[in-house]
Amino acid sequence: MKRLIVFVPAIADAPLRWLHCAEDGALLARGSGAPFPAVDEETVIVAVVPGDAVVLHWIELSAVTEAQALAAARLMASDVVAAPAPGTHVALGPAEAGSAHRVLAITDAGVMWAWLERLAAAGLDPDAVVPAQLLLAAPASGLRVAEHDGLLLVRGDREAFAAEPELAALLIGDRTVERVEADHVWDEAGRIASALPLNLRQGPFAKPHRWRADWTFIRRAAMLGGAIFFIILIGLAANALRHGLAADRIERQIEAEARKALPPEMRVVNAPAQLGQRLTEATGGGAGFLPTASALFAAIRDAGGARVEALRYEPDGRLTATIGMTTAGDGDLIRQHLESAGFTVDQGPQQSGATGLSIELTVRR
Repeated sequence: MKRLIVFVPAIADAPLRWLHCAEDGALLARGSGAPFPAVDEETVIVAVVPGDAVVLHWIELSAVTEAQALAAARLMASDVVAAPAPGTHVALGPAEAGSAHRVLAITDAGVMWAWLERLAAAGLDPDAVVPAQLLLAAPASGLRVAEHDGLLLVRGDREAFAAEPELAALLIGDRTVERVEADHVWDEAGRIASALPLNLRQGPFAKPHRWRADWTFIRRAAMLGGAIFFIILIGLAANALRHGLAADRIERQIEAEARKALPPEMRVVNAPAQLGQRLTEATGGGAGFLPTASALFAAIRDAGGARVEALRYEPDGRLTATIGMTTAGDGDLIRQHLESAGFTVDQGPQQSGATGLSIELTVRR
């Protein structure tokens, strides 16, 4: 992946210098101002901003979520800056390999907006913004120093700053210093840009991610979806076939059982239908014994003192019952109850006997 490294100078009218680097950090081209090298979606644009406008601190954070780490970084930043929180931009770098230390960057939010606006005016929307002092690789011991845009860039172990030479000398003191030639800064920029220790484009300055259609993923998803649909279709077909075979087996069992119940001399065409017809002929054309008897007993129960003395069921669906009564009106109550339930009732004359009054009722649907 190629990289376009653009240096934003501290002077407003100074041109933007740039480096065009290959994936391995090798320098392909360098220049100042427009035109910039043509970039595509695979090219990463890295903006390098003046180091003296960004304060860097290395802090140690235990294993926390990114939101918790940023909240803790803001609290730590309030101890080292005098500007109010709304006007301060705080960014946090990733954890170092095998360590809980992370670089904390503090800069002015208005200055950050000014850098991005200047780049946008030049037609550039950087993917990352990094202070110039982080372009130097950290040494194993001592400090590395390089001159850049009238400032000294200083990098040490978990230490980096940019300052005017006189101030930088005071901050360096008597520590061992390795000087880096200005031309070597360009070479280091190409290598460092491939693995930035910090990106200032965070929070309100984060670059919106543009959605791009990943046709390889879409094709794979379509193939997977088709395979899932095919498997579901096969499952449904197998299930339908299994239910169909089970239904055929049950129909054959019903047919066999119905044949057993029919007379041997009968010519069988449709055994279940013929068995149903014989059942209707046997029970008559009425509602059947059980529904008719149930309605009769319900009516007798509601009548209070009435009782059944005799009961006879005819094949044509008629149910004839002799009802013993306590009062003469019990028969009328029973008849009205049955008629309201949808039955026809033929009521015989009342008779007196040794057991009291009785009446004969013939009930049918």
